Amino acid sequence: MATQKHRTTVKGLALDLLLDEELASMLADGIAKSPISFMALTARLGLNSRSTLHTPVRKEKILRAIQMQLDASGKIPSKIQRRNQAERIVELERQNAVLQTALDHHIEQMCRVIANATAKGWDVEFLLRPLLPNNRNLTK
Repeated sequence: MATQKHRTTVKGLALDLLLDEELASMLADGIAKSPISFMALTARLGLNSRSTLHTPVRKEKILRAIQMQLDASGKIPSKIQRRNQAERIVELERQNAVLQTALDHHIEQMCRVIANATAKGWDVEFLLRPLLPNNRNLTK
């Protein structure tokens, strides 16, 4: 592991060799201990900028290693894809309809409770008052 050892400027073939060592080390450690990312490699190699790793050859090597690590762990990469406004509106309307149905159900239940309490002559305001706090000393 080349962490924090290589604070001097590493370039060219030496950087490629260190990159190969780090990728092999991170693959051996697994995704739980050492997930591969451009930021993690920049820190482990002691680079000042991630742009050094974005040359076509290095970038392809890193992306291949990331995919190998994901395949070995069985995880599926989750890319957050933002839905367009029309899809979000449809989803929100669907959620709103579900919540409205639940609200209607609860209102109907409350009306039944009030009607039944009134039919039996019970004081509805007394029944609907907040519960008293639990007195744990009495329940020993």
